[in-house]
Amino acid sequence: MTLLLLSSGITMAQKLSPKAQTLVGNYASGRMKSVNNQLVSVYIKTTDVSALGKVEALGGKIGSRFSNGYCTATVPVDALESIAAIDAVKAVKVASDVKLLMDVAREDAGVDKVQSGTEGFGKYDGSGVVVGVVDNGFEFGHIDFYDTEGKKLRISRVWNQNAVTGTPPEGYTYGAEYTTEEAIKKAKYDVRTTFHGTHVTGIAAGSDMTMPYYGVAPGTELVLVSFNQNDASVVDGVKYIFDYAKSVGKPAVVNLSLGQHLGPHDGTSAMDQVFDELSGPGRIIVGAAGNEGYDALHASKIFASDTDSLATFPEYTTSGYGSGVAVIDIWGTQGAKMSVRAVIYDSFKKTIIDQSDSVSTSDKNARPVTFKFPSSSGYAKLALAIDPDNGKPNVYVESVSYNTLIGRKFGLIVKSEEGATVNMWNAGGGKFTDYNIKGWTDGDTDCTVGEIGGTANSVISVGAYNTKTKFIPMNYTYSQPLNTGKLSDIANFSSHGPTADGRTKPDVAAPGAGIVSAASKYDSSSEYRTLAVATKKDDAGNLYYYSINMGTSMASPFVTGTVALWLQADPTLTADKVRDILRHSSRHDDFTGEASDNNYIWGTGKIDAFAGLQYLVGTNGIRQTDISDGLFRILPNLSDRTVKVFFDETDRKADVVVYNAMGQKVARHSLSSNGETIDVSNLPHGLYVLKLSNAGDVHSVKVML
Repeated sequence: MTLLLLSSGITMAQKLSPKAQTLVGNYASGRMKSVNNQLVSVYIKTTDVSALGKVEALGGKIGSRFSNGYCTATVPVDALESIAAIDAVKAVKVASDVKLLMDVAREDAGVDKVQSGTEGFGKYDGSGVVVGVVDNGFEFGHIDFYDTEGKKLRISRVWNQNAVTGTPPEGYTYGAEYTTEEAIKKAKYDVRTTFHGTHVTGIAAGSDMTMPYYGVAPGTELVLVSFNQNDASVVDGVKYIFDYAKSVGKPAVVNLSLGQHLGPHDGTSAMDQVFDELSGPGRIIVGAAGNEGYDALHASKIFASDTDSLATFPEYTTSGYGSGVAVIDIWGTQGAKMSVRAVIYDSFKKTIIDQSDSVSTSDKNARPVTFKFPSSSGYAKLALAIDPDNGKPNVYVESVSYNTLIGRKFGLIVKSEEGATVNMWNAGGGKFTDYNIKGWTDGDTDCTVGEIGGTANSVISVGAYNTKTKFIPMNYTYSQPLNTGKLSDIANFSSHGPTADGRTKPDVAAPGAGIVSAASKYDSSSEYRTLAVATKKDDAGNLYYYSINMGTSMASPFVTGTVALWLQADPTLTADKVRDILRHSSRHDDFTGEASDNNYIWGTGKIDAFAGLQYLVGTNGIRQTDISDGLFRILPNLSDRTVKVFFDETDRKADVVVYNAMGQKVARHSLSSNGETIDVSNLPHGLYVLKLSNAGDVHSVKVML
């Protein structure tokens, strides 16, 4: 039996994303009764900012605003249709729920060379750079987040979006911001359900040098955001971090070890567009590619004719009480017709025994459809919209199975036109299968890089490879296998590219299996204890944990820390420049194969932090000895942290002003004699501009100090 959900018309309905349409239907049918569930995070696109006042009049609260017309907001579910009916509102998209996705690793990826100053480059530790982490499970006072002497906390700001008391950051309406060391230490932690955020931050920037598990960029300043479970709050968090970094005149790199699979996977989602706007010189986002490398959660087809079809069976994931849930996101080709219907297939009779009405682009009054399974064994909901950003037809499917009869399978049948391509993702965590039935399509592991960390044009997406295959936890006397594949090979869980529009993802691979890092002792799930490999007590008797974990969640902060080291050398780096460095410096071996522009498993290869620094210095055109420009010459000594300056007019004084790569004046020296030595030991290693004024002549030159 097929039921139609109520809607107020095609114009308004098409402004609502398919998931938003489904929420409206759930609310109207009484499925959403909790007060908390009546609020939903959304992206709203408008052509006139005055429309946001109307949204607020309907109970909405506006968050971040962007020049591309999008903003994040929290709105009542029962106001979604009214908001969509505002003339200047062009799209209302419901935010998607987000999943949380060193010792040997540092040496393997060349980080130790960078930190030790090998081959005369000076020691790099990320000084002068902000590392931001959007995650959950932070222990704010972990010893790994202090300076290398263990005295001063390096966390400058915390935004706990989950806090129910406290003052939100300026411009936001939720959570609590902590801006002093005292307030941050008093807060102690954000949530008690995971140690993920602590572990991730420790990989990127841990600084406890008394343990072998310190991070890649231990000299960085930290800003932490505990996100509020959906990608709109993640966007707010990224903007918050970049805004803070700008306020203190520093470059920043933000880590997102998060993922989900609702979206077009082609860089055109509202979230990806906002990431593109937020990124820029000195503003880099790094993300985890995903942990579904062995999950056939993707299915696709290029249609050979108008009568062709893509038929597949989505598998359910268990939700408790014997029921299963499947969430499917289907995307067609811009301008092409597409229709989707749900079916119940009887594998004994080898035939379809019931089916829903189709949602179709051919139906100008297309409305969401609810399909009740035979014998009240479950249901499926289908909703369609043409996405206003990419012009692609998009169908969102939710299905719940209670106690499906043996031999009966829930399936989807998609039709499109000749030459069109359809991609679908099982976003609920299951896969697609054909059950070996002729004419049906099996799932694959292509295009399994996730939204958030895997698909945006501006995000550096990271896959994971193995630097450990076993470990010994504290509570055992024998080693435990990691079961992630061969040593030095890609981890079997690491998601594969390409993106739906054919771009190479991930961008690079980094150590991500068997990574030991800091863990939050406030994690009440006790997982950190099970995976703990070491503990430490400070002079006051405080106990800190270090645990092992695996995932592209661990590989991403490894690259985040590496980018921080590179930003120290050149604070003006962009995402494109980082990719250029990766293309020219990543390592290749028998596992990665030779360098290729379309390696959808390894990207550019294995990250090499030191080779990347070498290439970066080389592309800046800087010689490290005897740098001359016109009438003066400088001799930098990276070991002694000094610079000798020679100028032509020996009987005249000269002035030297030192600027960092952000254009900020960081030092000034008056020279009274030719060949005088300037002490630059108080400046962090990196790229600088020296401006020499002598006898009316002014000369400037770039130098690595």
